[in-house]
Amino acid sequence: MSILSEKAAYIKGLAEGLDIDATSKEGKLLKALIEAFGDVADAIGEIVEIQDEMQLQLDDVDDDLADLENVIYDDEDEDEDEEDYDDIFSSEFSFVCPECGESIYVDDELLDGDEDFITCPSCGKKVELEFDHGCNCGCEDCDDCDED
Repeated sequence: MSILSEKAAYIKGLAEGLDIDATSKEGKLLKALIEAFGDVADAIGEIVEIQDEMQLQLDDVDDDLADLENVIYDDEDEDEDEEDYDDIFSSEFSFVCPECGESIYVDDELLDGDEDFITCPSCGKKVELEFDHGCNCGCEDCDDCDED
C-alpha cells in the first residue's frame, strides 16, 4: 500500500469518526472529495506498479542489448586491435643483438637521432646500426654512389 493510499484511508476513517452529516451540503462535498482522493491515490498506485514493471522489463532489454553488443562489437574491437598492432610495427624493424643474441625492435622515433648506434635493452651494450641502402656497391652513403 502506498503512502497516498494510506493517507486516503486515514482521512476516510477520520471523516467517519467525526460523524459528519452526509446529507448536508458540506457533508456531501467532503464525502465526494474523500472518495476522489481515494480514487486518485489508487490510480497513482497502479501507475507506480506499472512503472516498476516497465523498469524491470527495460533493465532486461538493456542487459540483452549489452550482451548483443558484446557479441557484435567484440569482433570489431579485435579487428581494430590488429590494425593498431599493424600500425605500430609497420614503421619498426628488428635485428639480433650481436652481444647477447636478443631481438631488438627499432622504430622511427629511435632512428630520428643522429647517432649510429643504440643501446641494447637486454644487455646494455651499444650496438652499431648498419643500413643497407639498396645499391649493392657496399658504399656507406647512396648519395655518393654512381650505380644509380
